[in-house]
Amino acid sequence: MIAVSACRTSGSGTPEPEPEVPTRQLAFPEGQLSAVAWLPNGRLYVVRAATGGSDGELWTVPAAGGSAHQIRPADRPGCGKTAYLRPSTLPDGRLGLVRLCLDPPDGDVGALDPATSRYTALAPIGPINPDAVTWRKDLRSGFLSRTTGSCAGIAPLTRDGAQRWPAPVGIGGRSWELDGYVFARGTLDCSRWGRADMPVLAPDGTALYFVASPESLGVSGEDRRVEIPWRLYRWPLSGDSPSGEPQEVAAGLGKPLALAISPDGRTLAFSGQRDGEYGLWQVDARSGAVRRLAAGKYMSVSFSPDGRQLAAAVQLDVDHGRLQVLDLR
Repeated sequence: MIAVSACRTSGSGTPEPEPEVPTRQLAFPEGQLSAVAWLPNGRLYVVRAATGGSDGELWTVPAAGGSAHQIRPADRPGCGKTAYLRPSTLPDGRLGLVRLCLDPPDGDVGALDPATSRYTALAPIGPINPDAVTWRKDLRSGFLSRTTGSCAGIAPLTRDGAQRWPAPVGIGGRSWELDGYVFARGTLDCSRWGRADMPVLAPDGTALYFVASPESLGVSGEDRRVEIPWRLYRWPLSGDSPSGEPQEVAAGLGKPLALAISPDGRTLAFSGQRDGEYGLWQVDARSGAVRRLAAGKYMSVSFSPDGRQLAAAVQLDVDHGRLQVLDLR
């Protein structure tokens, strides 16, 4: 059963969602929060843009609560302006990041040591600005995705950068170049591709989970494509390669914002729309059973190391967000 949640109002008059599970709000500087990662050291790492500002800053705060402070990794050598984005929890406990050089455009994906704030590049990505990156345990290969909402694609990732799939991929009875938009440049019509986004690897490396919209294939126009539903898929892996076709786990999704997997691989957290409403859901990775955790626009989620809690960044409006910890027990 899905319950209907009420809303309360924040101090600024902005409607604030009322979660349906025990939740605590962490004290955090005001601003827009776009991404969060929960590391084994017990700290959350968050990308924050100050109210009225446009540049993302990397901040950290104890998951148990306490003072937050900004982290300032070194600029990329030879880069006029460097941005660190898309924090994630790497298999070795370090902080995964996308490092973008804005002048001239170039980038890489890598790891930040939380003890020293030293960044190590793992793979070049050139001008690609991925919205999600997931690595295998050896940090030698993985997957990344790129999206604008109406266009979205997934590509394999190695230490040499993004790679091409050897052939079109069949999903939901349709087939297209899954990496088409990852390598596309400039403004284009994405109707020759379906959409696939937000890859997350199962911790044991046996499956790749992602969201896809096969029905987008053949549809033109941004306004039309963004309204086409998405589905959650599980793609079994044999060694480094996918095996067979992706299997549908859950349907009826829309406008995905984030996807995360628990450390034991049994549970997924999806944020975005379902039945036309923005919210945060817990999904059983095998059965596809769905449980709503909260209403609202959750921009990013990350499981605690024991899998019993979720850190979440919820958007109230374009300039205000909240950092929450939700109890899943």
